[in-house]
Amino acid sequence: MKTLCVSPFTREPLEAAWDGTPSLADAASPEFATFVALAFEEFVAVIDAGEQDLVDAQGDWSPGEAGGVWGDSDLGINEGGLEVRQFIDKGSFGGGLLYAWAVAQTEGDIDAATVDAIAAVWGNNAALDPMSMETPLTDAANYSYQMGFHGTMVAALADAKAFSADAACTAERDAALVQFFNLWEQSMLARTIFYGNRAAGKLLVAQTDTQLADVLHDLGEGLALTLGFVGFADPASGPLAGAGRIIADEQVLDLLGAYGIDIDAPGSSTTGVLLESLPNLEAANEAAQGVVMDAYSVDAGVIQTYLMPSAG
Repeated sequence: MKTLCVSPFTREPLEAAWDGTPSLADAASPEFATFVALAFEEFVAVIDAGEQDLVDAQGDWSPGEAGGVWGDSDLGINEGGLEVRQFIDKGSFGGGLLYAWAVAQTEGDIDAATVDAIAAVWGNNAALDPMSMETPLTDAANYSYQMGFHGTMVAALADAKAFSADAACTAERDAALVQFFNLWEQSMLARTIFYGNRAAGKLLVAQTDTQLADVLHDLGEGLALTLGFVGFADPASGPLAGAGRIIADEQVLDLLGAYGIDIDAPGSSTTGVLLESLPNLEAANEAAQGVVMDAYSVDAGVIQTYLMPSAG
C-alpha cells in the first residue's frame, strides 16, 4: 500500500472557494448548498482517513468509519460509497448551481447578452461550436453534447437570441428558452442513466480495487447530476415561472434512493453495498430508468438511446 503525503486538511480552503468572489454559495440553490456543507465534512474525513481498502477479502463493502482514498486513481470515497468530490462538482452542473444561476437570469430583462450568459454558464463557447479546439465544450454543455441533445439546444438558444431583438417576438423568445432549459434538465438525467448502465458493465468485469472504485466513480458522476435538482425552486417570474424544472422532488428522491443515497446524511448512504451484487445494481438502474420514463414521458426506446448515446 502506497502512502499519500498530504498536509493536515481542513474545510477552510473549500469554504473559501465556495464563498469567494464571485460566490458559488450565493448562486447555489439552498438545498444544494446544505448538501455541499455536508459533503465538505465528508471530504475532510475521507482525506484524514487516507488510503484504505474499502472492500474486505470476501468482496464485501467494508469502508470503516469514514471511507478513504481508494484505488490507483486515488478516489476519495466516503463510508456510504459516494465519491464526495464528484457530488459537489457534477451536482453543480444542474439545478444545484449552474442551471440555477442560468434560470435566475430569466427573471429580469432578457436580451442577447442574457442569452449569451446562459450559453456560457451551460459550458458552451461563443460560437456554440462543439468541434472548437480553441474553446471546447465544458461542464453541462459537454454532457448535453455527449448525450445527443446539443444540436437542438443550440438551435433553441439561437432562436431565443434572435427573438430577443424584437419586442413583438417575446412569446417566441420565451418558448425557445423554456425548450432549452427543459432539454438541459433532461440531458442531465439522461447522463445519469448512461453512467448507471456503464457502472454495471464495469462491475461485471471488475477484479481489482481500482476497478471497483471506478464503478463508484461512474455512479457518483451520474447520480450527482440528478442530486443537484433536489428542492430546486421555480423562479417567481419570467418564462420559467412556476415551471423551472420538469422532474418532481419525489421523483428525484426515488431515483437517488434506488442507489441508497441519503442526501441528509451522505455517510449513511448504502451505495457502496451495490458493489457486492450486480443484480442489485441492475435493479437500481431499472428503477432509475422507470423514474426518467415517467418524468419525461419517454419510452424504452428513448432510454436505449441514453444507454448507447450518439453525440451531437
